[in-house]
Amino acid sequence: MIRNISIFALSALLGVAAAVGAPQEASAPAGQDKTAQGTHANGRRQRDPQQQVQRLAKRLQLTTEQQTQLLPILSQRAEQAKAIRNDTTLSVTDRRAKMRDLRQESEAQIKNVLTDTQKQQYDAMVQRGRSHMKRHEAGTGSAS
Repeated sequence: MIRNISIFALSALLGVAAAVGAPQEASAPAGQDKTAQGTHANGRRQRDPQQQVQRLAKRLQLTTEQQTQLLPILSQRAEQAKAIRNDTTLSVTDRRAKMRDLRQESEAQIKNVLTDTQKQQYDAMVQRGRSHMKRHEAGTGSAS
């Protein structure tokens, strides 16, 4: 009897150790995939439009009215980007072209809401982001 209990305890201990030591993947709540949590298929984080507005508001000192105008632009861009990413009929080249066009269109809409000073600050932010991405892609060896 004591032998059976010892074997059971040892088995349970090994099971717990294996579970703790196994590589774990962040699990999504039921019904959500990584994209819904804010991660692209390529591992890049996709910000929530509301978070983007808050970030822009802080960095560009946006008025409440400007924030209200930017939210639908950023929300629509996020929806359209998701649709492009999920369109399996597009080649990689076509997908990149559509994403570039979407980005340029939304940046133009965003600039229409900003003052001249804010536009300059926004352009500098975008340029820093692009430089950071190029450095990151070059460092990881990923093709773009």
